Amino acid sequence: GGVEMHIKQVIIRGFKTYKEQVSLVEDFDRGVNVVVGFNGSGKSNFFNAILFVISDHFGTLRAETRKELLHAGTGPAVLTAFVEVVFDNSDRRMPIDKDEVRIRRSIAAKKDDYMLDGRHATKVEVFNLLESCGFSKSNPYY
Repeated sequence: GGVEMHIKQVIIRGFKTYKEQVSLVEDFDRGVNVVVGFNGSGKSNFFNAILFVISDHFGTLRAETRKELLHAGTGPAVLTAFVEVVFDNSDRRMPIDKDEVRIRRSIAAKKDDYMLDGRHATKVEVFNLLESCGFSKSNPYY
């Protein structure tokens, strides 16, 4: 049956505990993926980062909340953050004629933007697309 749509890669920069840009060492396989790491190594922030893009869990953010999501550590302040989720779309479950679809959400003190495959998109467009493939923004665990 070919490869079903799944999250293939996650790229995070400046979000929560991730100051430098990080991405998964290897693409996720379809099926079950286990994320392991020491306590405090950022597992929950990793899942929060995915939810930040694909669920309403981080709906409309107030300026204070956006600041809390930006990496707070020593050194120069992080002024912007983004999380990009790359979906494997080889089964064309998303109505986009590409094997890979990227959704990115960026925040800064005064912005909260979505991009769909490199072009600006509204939050509504992004969620309509996700819901058309069976994601529910209120319950993204499936």
